[in-house]
Amino acid sequence: MYNVLSFGNYSRIYKLIFFAILVFYVYAFTIQIWENINFENGYTLGGWLINYHDGGFKRRGLSGSFFIVFYDILGINLKHIVFFFQSALNLAFVVYFYLLILKKHLFGSYFILLLAPCCFLFFFTEPGSIGRKEIILFATYSYYLYRLSNKENDIWKVFYPFLLILPIGILFYELLFFYLPFFLIPLITVEKGRFTNRNNSLVTLTFFILTGAVMGLLFIFGGEINQGASFDILESRGISNKMRSLGNMGILTWNNDFDKFHYFRFNKYGKYLLSLALGFIMFFGYNFLGNSKLKALEFLVAFLFTLLFSLPIYILAIDWGRWLNIQFVMMLLFITYSSHEVSYKVSHALWVRILYFIFGILLILFWRFQLVDIGFYISNIFSSTI
Repeated sequence: MYNVLSFGNYSRIYKLIFFAILVFYVYAFTIQIWENINFENGYTLGGWLINYHDGGFKRRGLSGSFFIVFYDILGINLKHIVFFFQSALNLAFVVYFYLLILKKHLFGSYFILLLAPCCFLFFFTEPGSIGRKEIILFATYSYYLYRLSNKENDIWKVFYPFLLILPIGILFYELLFFYLPFFLIPLITVEKGRFTNRNNSLVTLTFFILTGAVMGLLFIFGGEINQGASFDILESRGISNKMRSLGNMGILTWNNDFDKFHYFRFNKYGKYLLSLALGFIMFFGYNFLGNSKLKALEFLVAFLFTLLFSLPIYILAIDWGRWLNIQFVMMLLFITYSSHEVSYKVSHALWVRILYFIFGILLILFWRFQLVDIGFYISNIFSSTI
């Protein structure tokens, strides 16, 4: 039986809907990014303005120094520079994501994943997550998967831009390192046999030598994010003094002595496990129904491998809602890449697929989790949006 909800039957309609969703996403994000930056949010703006000018080499400092040098040369408002850079990355993410979609045969239930509370809907229910540096990761990964989908038989021709992109990306956002397995799992699942084992091994080794070296430099030689002169440097370039008094609401004012382990109370953070389980069920169910090339075991190994590799950031930081969102957006990109290129028959009964669709709709309507603190709660789709 052909799935009546497949792109194969309603290709133009579905792709127009998908395009409309992405256009709305770009529109809403652009507005929210500007609002967060103009408000001088301690993370949306402050996170991008960490710099080497104050005390030298440190994590995330390349972006701030880049913007400061740009300001000093051209005199463009610093907030405008950050805004346009973020917007350009967001647009690149959407463009390569959509170009990847155009090559795939997706099912109508794919929209369940796209609009899931752990994927795109999270940005609209938690607007404080918008404008963070994970957009570097999303844009880079969507570009990588797009290049991989072009059926180039030499993995080095696919990979060579990332010899530069990934090390520099880590200097912008060191957490990119903890999501590197996402770049490898397509090679050992969907594309197994496409490239030689020798080249795959060399690519993997090169991946981790380059990025591991950068992480090692940050760990050994990196200084504190704010070494005392950050605000003076920024205020002399047009940023107000508003961020000085934000406390833990700003990355430049974060208290390094904050007791994170005391903060991780089960009644708050234990509930993130429930949200993790619900997100996993949505993705595993979509894959189980035959909507991608992945076997169930391949999907399970890929999910656990990527999750376990990112586990250190759950221990080191309290933003568990962000980490789950990043995990599932990256899984969305991966499952998109893993989808079939042509129309095909499905083996599961239509009622099973409809049941999955209903289950997904209910989660979209009522399941929520926060950026920090609250790992699961019941709400509705209209209660907290941009």
